[in-house]
Amino acid sequence: FLLILLDSLPRLRLSDAQMRIILWVMALCGARNVPSLHKLRKWQKKLHKCGSSTTGHRSALGNVFYSNNICGTIAMDFAKPVVSQAMRHYPEISSTGISEIRQAGRWGEMDLGTLMPMHVAGGEHYYVNELCGLKSGRFFVPKLWHLRDDWLHASGHSCRTNADGTLHVISDHFALVPASEFVASFPTLVEQGRLPGFDVECCESDRQAMPNPLRELADGCELYSVFLNIFGDDVSGNVSKQYNKHNNIYITNLNLPSSMLSQEFFVHFFSTWPHASTGEQFAALRAQMEGTHTHPYLAFNAATSAPCKFRLFPFVFCADNPQQSDECSCALGQATRNCRKCHNRRRPPETTTEGDIAWYIHNFSASTFAPAAETLAEVNNQLGLACADGITAVKRSQTSTGVKDRLAEHWIAQLLQQVKDLKAKDRSLTKDQLASKLQSWLAEQPGEKRNVLLDWLGLDPHRDTPVEILHTVLLGIVKYMWHSLHTSWTSTPQKAELFVLRLQASDIHGLNIPPLRAAYMMQYKNGLIGKHFKSLGQLSAFHVHDLASAAQFRLVKAIGALLPVLWYPLIKNMETYLAELQILIDNVLAAFTIIDPLRILEKVKIHILTHLIEDIRRFGPAVRFATEIFECFNAIFRMCSVLSNHLAPSHDIALALADMDRVKHIVSGGYWFDGSAWVQAGEKVREVLVKHRIIQQYLGWTPEKEHHCMLIMSHAGTVKPAPAKKRKDRAFSQAELALLNDAAVAARVRETTWSSALSVTSHTGDVCPVESWVAFEDSQKRLIGCIVDIMTPSHVTSLRPLVKVDQFTVGTALHPVLDMPVLKYDRTVFVSPKNILFAINVQHDCISCKCSATGTRILQQERQDSGVTVPTWAHSPARRYVINTHAIHNAMELRELLPRELTYPKAIWADRE
Repeated sequence: FLLILLDSLPRLRLSDAQMRIILWVMALCGARNVPSLHKLRKWQKKLHKCGSSTTGHRSALGNVFYSNNICGTIAMDFAKPVVSQAMRHYPEISSTGISEIRQAGRWGEMDLGTLMPMHVAGGEHYYVNELCGLKSGRFFVPKLWHLRDDWLHASGHSCRTNADGTLHVISDHFALVPASEFVASFPTLVEQGRLPGFDVECCESDRQAMPNPLRELADGCELYSVFLNIFGDDVSGNVSKQYNKHNNIYITNLNLPSSMLSQEFFVHFFSTWPHASTGEQFAALRAQMEGTHTHPYLAFNAATSAPCKFRLFPFVFCADNPQQSDECSCALGQATRNCRKCHNRRRPPETTTEGDIAWYIHNFSASTFAPAAETLAEVNNQLGLACADGITAVKRSQTSTGVKDRLAEHWIAQLLQQVKDLKAKDRSLTKDQLASKLQSWLAEQPGEKRNVLLDWLGLDPHRDTPVEILHTVLLGIVKYMWHSLHTSWTSTPQKAELFVLRLQASDIHGLNIPPLRAAYMMQYKNGLIGKHFKSLGQLSAFHVHDLASAAQFRLVKAIGALLPVLWYPLIKNMETYLAELQILIDNVLAAFTIIDPLRILEKVKIHILTHLIEDIRRFGPAVRFATEIFECFNAIFRMCSVLSNHLAPSHDIALALADMDRVKHIVSGGYWFDGSAWVQAGEKVREVLVKHRIIQQYLGWTPEKEHHCMLIMSHAGTVKPAPAKKRKDRAFSQAELALLNDAAVAARVRETTWSSALSVTSHTGDVCPVESWVAFEDSQKRLIGCIVDIMTPSHVTSLRPLVKVDQFTVGTALHPVLDMPVLKYDRTVFVSPKNILFAINVQHDCISCKCSATGTRILQQERQDSGVTVPTWAHSPARRYVINTHAIHNAMELRELLPRELTYPKAIWADRE
């Protein structure tokens, strides 16, 4: 099994030649029973009875491709104990805030028939739309099961008993009943003869809906609704720079918590093909998912140790902007309407000055939403125009409406060819006769004629393709900001050199970013990626105040202020949060407009920021529908593509990724049906994942318990000592002893030798080294300081480690240039490591202290001093610092710590009109 595991590691793909040499080395070293490569492949095929199967499809355009059975993939989630126990199947209402997609407003818009239809308690299955008995002896008809602060409740209709013994359902009022109050399900009431008759006022449809038809489909099993995040993108199948386009579809199970969805282990591959568009593949995905609505898929629920069934529904489509526009049949480019979400126009509808002004202002806010039904009607209209009026009318319609459907484009081209063929056969055909024949021909053709997402139950692609912050913010507005800056330095290269020195001197503690490579970023300024823009967005404001124009600097500050708010993992008060976010977005739009009033018309990413408000209201924090994890999964796909012989790339890649899912399922303790019973791998196999961290890393899995806040709290205050060889013992100085408030403790400290440690772990899990800035607690006050030293006893003692912190006070006024809080040194204190709350980012106030590039250092090459001296940025000794409120990491915690008046955003334009 270990050989099969080695051959199925997502991040370590092995070719046949590499596996063959590994087997040869094992045999040469004396290992027993080493299989041949052929025998190993036969063993792998025996595992195909576990997990998802790979099936072929032929699209409406005639393209042949393969996909993995998405139902089998989700069934594996149910069958894994560690996964099924973490799944959450009900919408939630939380009084502590919104951190998960299932807690946001999208659930309130959904058809109740798609949500979790039942609740199980005491062996009873309580379905929605069925009469149930309560402990009080009254009756209730649940319409929706949902969680309120982790307690399951039913929203539905109460019932009252009439004088004649009949039952009246109070259908004009929704009541809330805890799940613990239910004692009798509908079948139990029927069996016990307790089912009362309904009065004549009761809606006939309600009476006929009992029992719920889903009960028969479930056939005695628990029935679940599973919602999917569907990702489509065009990806290169090559590792080299040579582009080899593949259209891929991945999915994640949104019934899982966000801590799991951010791991590669839980990203599932559906299909790929160089020639079949994502729209064609979506048709195959839709067919599989809709099949579960009439025939729910059977799985083994490891959480209950019993079989269950589930239905699949789309919930959200995450992708980059061009892909999402394609999913909405949006033309983009130079179309009059180029926003996939609303009726925004990039060209004025009329030529009057008043009309131009009103039209232009509308670009700064979300316009009327474009419903999917309207887009579908326009696609049908274009097909009709192709039959009646030809390509010119179709192009005119596409330009004016912004609707351009890729699948319909194929049939429009076919219709135009049919026109030529029909005219060649019979030139006497009138326009109406020709149109009638074309419409008849089109209706006879098999397959989909238009975008399958436009009429998918419970889905509106215009609203359910949320604004994605990686491509829209980092690779959008931050990239535009960076381009504006570095192009303005082309004629003055000394400004670019000065920016490099300043950026490299930035303190990155508390930012949670990789080490800065400022010179590299400037050298390859037109080829940066997301991580570079993430660093630039958080730090640029400190370094360009005198290197950019006033308008550019205003834009840098506006974007920097927006970033951390977008990356909030938890929204405690949605309305307050959205009100602040609206100001920040308006500031960014205003700052772009001051530089270039036409930029918002040329770059749809700027306008589409206005839709973030509605998307966050419906889907929760923006980081929950980010696509970084899918972009990471592309690396796994590429390795599978490279190892394919490219004769059947879709089949080879789907099979390889299905094998990976299969092995992940087995090693994580998942169950499968062996023909007679549900079984799982032996204990030794299951221990491979649990005990060996290297396997966890290569499989892209982090144990769920490590995300649990209680475990983080248990590690709070953990001190990492220095290596024994570098450890130097010393005693507390008199000045340090004077800082200890407790005389008894000071006496014991004096008698003990101490050594400096490397770092301390905060409450939020941040590793805080010496010289990093932290929020800490002292005398029940939350303060800010810089760690000077971390002292640990050199020998075993009852004394605990101590953290020496320079405490700073927050100024009452913002920095006059940066608009950020300033810090002033107060005193030095010793605190317990458990009092370190979280890391923050603080920068030296180089503007006020007039720091300059007067420092030098020896350039290191190949880890050696080269002897070449290069300039560096030198900070003055003045202890003036600025809190970086543009920092993304711990941004929410920082704003809760600081006074409200120092963090509340202020509008650039008080009157936008």
